[in-house]
Amino acid sequence: QNMFPLLGKIALYLADKIIVLKEGKILQQGSPDKIYNFPVNKYVASFFGKANFYETMISDEKYLLPFPINLNKLDTKRFDKVGICVRPTGFNIHAAGSISGILQNIYFLGPVQELRLCVLFREKIYDFIIHTNPSAIYNIGQEIKFDVLPEAVHYLRGEATTWD
Repeated sequence: QNMFPLLGKIALYLADKIIVLKEGKILQQGSPDKIYNFPVNKYVASFFGKANFYETMISDEKYLLPFPINLNKLDTKRFDKVGICVRPTGFNIHAAGSISGILQNIYFLGPVQELRLCVLFREKIYDFIIHTNPSAIYNIGQEIKFDVLPEAVHYLRGEATTWD
């Protein structure tokens, strides 16, 4: 399974159409950009690179995550579980950000710098993987404010709430 992200990147680069199989079952098929940006579940999303995964429940409250989600887009009913996927590029770091996280780790990956943040929201800790400019300077333990780009929030279907 460690080879999956590498194989997925090669497939995204070379293919016109991709079919993702698991245990002989077709999970998703389509163009590389559709599969990367709109995966049906956690398995498909993970196959093509890093992603942030969250699970929430439809409730009377607007959202139960550290960032707002548009529940009107979903065909769900109260108390349904919903899987959320946000790629590491789906964030905007800025001083007026509505989410505040503590920087746990920094990884230099060449064209991007990967930040690993922890966010405390409603007595629960959420982990975030955020890709940013490699020349930006951050320090472990630093508080970082950011927002999730609304267009980067993707709702998972299928096996979305069958977490490993």
